[in-house]
Parts: sequence; structure tokens; C-alpha cells
Amino acid sequence: MGQKNIENKLLLWDGIGVPRDDKKIYAEDYYCVRCQGDGKEIPAESFYGLNDPDATSPPYCKSCVKELEIEYWIYVSEHPFK
Repeated sequence: MGQKNIENKLLLWDGIGVPRDDKKIYAEDYYCVRCQGDGKEIPAESFYGLNDPDATSPPYCKSCVKELEIEYWIYVSEHPFK
């Protein structure tokens, strides 16, 4: 596993991400982008929402991921595939 941020401070997500020594980007090194927009500094737990191997998904906290999943399923149920 890579070395954590030396200053032990969470980072603001800029769309790119800063890899650790093992060349991987970890969501736990960032604040949740959705909570951050509301002025809260909640640690992120996972990347969610983008299925592109050439891009990194934004980091979200657990409660925001659950909300996003609910919003997704509501949207899918209201807009059936034709």
C-alpha cells in the first residue's frame, strides 16, 4: 500500500488526483466533492460515477454515494430503455 499524505491533511479534488508513492490515487486522501460544495469537509471513501478507464471519478463520502445511487435508480425507473 502506498504512503499516505505526509502532512496528514486531506486534499481538495481538482479532477486529476495526486498519486501516492505506489502510483495509485486513493479516495481517502480527499474530501467528498459533493459535501465540499456545501461547505463541509467530509473525508471521501470511494470514487463513484464515471466509467472511463482514462479518467478518474470524483471522490465521495459513503452517504453521498448512497444518495447518488438512489438518484440513479429513480432516474432509470422513470426513463425506461426503449
